[in-house]
Amino acid sequence: MCNTDPTAIVQLLQAIPEWPGFNHKGSKEDFWHWRYDASRERNLISLVCHENNIVSHAASLPTLIVINGKVLDGAQWSDFFTDPNFRKQGLIEKALKNLEDSEISAGIETDFSFPSPAGYTIGINTGLKEIPCRFKQYELIIDPDKFFGSSKTGRVKKLAYATAMYLKANETHGIKGVRVEDVSEFPQDIDEFTRDFEMDYDLSIRHSREYLMHRYLHPCGGEYIVSIAKCNGKTCGYMVSRFYSADGIEYMDIVDLCAGSHSVVRVLLNHSVELCRNHGSRTIQIWLSSRDWISYDVTRFGFKTLKPIAGERVMKFLIRRFDGGKIPSDPVCHLMLGDSDWV
Repeated sequence: MCNTDPTAIVQLLQAIPEWPGFNHKGSKEDFWHWRYDASRERNLISLVCHENNIVSHAASLPTLIVINGKVLDGAQWSDFFTDPNFRKQGLIEKALKNLEDSEISAGIETDFSFPSPAGYTIGINTGLKEIPCRFKQYELIIDPDKFFGSSKTGRVKKLAYATAMYLKANETHGIKGVRVEDVSEFPQDIDEFTRDFEMDYDLSIRHSREYLMHRYLHPCGGEYIVSIAKCNGKTCGYMVSRFYSADGIEYMDIVDLCAGSHSVVRVLLNHSVELCRNHGSRTIQIWLSSRDWISYDVTRFGFKTLKPIAGERVMKFLIRRFDGGKIPSDPVCHLMLGDSDWV
C-alpha cells in the first residue's frame, strides 16, 4: 500500500533543489496544502510507489483557462519528479498516464504546461502541442549608476538611460484620474474587469477573484505585492510583484499585470519603479508574449529584451484538449510568470 500522506509526498519533493524555490509563510507542508489541496479533492495527484515509498510524482492544478472566449475547465501540470535512484524506468510516464486518466474522469477539458526542458520532451511525447506565443523576458534598469559603472562609455549610456526614464516617468505622471494603491485583497469588481480584459486575447488564464485571492494573497503561496489601479472608483488594472535575490543582487519581478488601457499600463509601470526603488532592487523583470499588446507599453517605457543565457530556462507553453475543441494555431496570448507554477 502506497503512503499518500502529504508528509511523505513533501519528503520526496524536497529532493528537488530548493523546492519550491521561493519565499512563503509556513512550512513546506503548508505550501503543499496550499498548492495541492484542490488537486487532491479532484484526484489530480498521481504517485508511483516502491515498497510503500513514493518514488515518482505527477500532479496537475485545477485552473480555468479561456480559449477563443470560452472558459474551459483546465489543469496545469506541476512538480513532475522521480527519485534519482529510480529514473530511466518509465515511472514518470506511468504516473503521467494515470494522471491523464484522472483528468478525463474529473471532467478536465484541457491540460497544459509551462515546462522545463525535460518536461517539454515529456509533454510533446504525450501529445501536447506547443503554442507559438514567443515569450520574451524584458528588463528595466532602475539604478544606472551601479549598472553602467563609471567608465566614459558607461557614463554616456547612463545619461541616455536616465533621460529616457525621466521622460517616461513624467509622461505617466500626466495621466489624470488613475490612482494606484497596494492592497491586502482584490476588489469586488475585479471579476467584471478581468472578464472584459480577457476578451482581447485568444488564450489566457481566467483571472477570477477567487483565483487571484488564492494565487497571490494566501500567505503559504508566496510573498507578493498586489497593486490596484482605479479610475472614478472602478478597477481599471492590477499588478502583482515579488522581490527576490540571486548572487547578492536584488531583483523585482512583475508576475501578473492586467490593464484596461495603455495609459493604465504606464501608470502601473511607474508604480513598479517606485516599489523597486523603495525596496533597493536594481532591476525590474517581466515575461510577456511578444504579441501581447502590453509588451508595446513595456518596451516604450524603457524595458529591454533579455537574451537567455545558455542553459537558462525559457518560457514555453504546451496544451492539449480533451473536449474535442480546436487549439489556436497562432493565438494572441496573455500568459505571464504568475500564471505558471514557476513561482
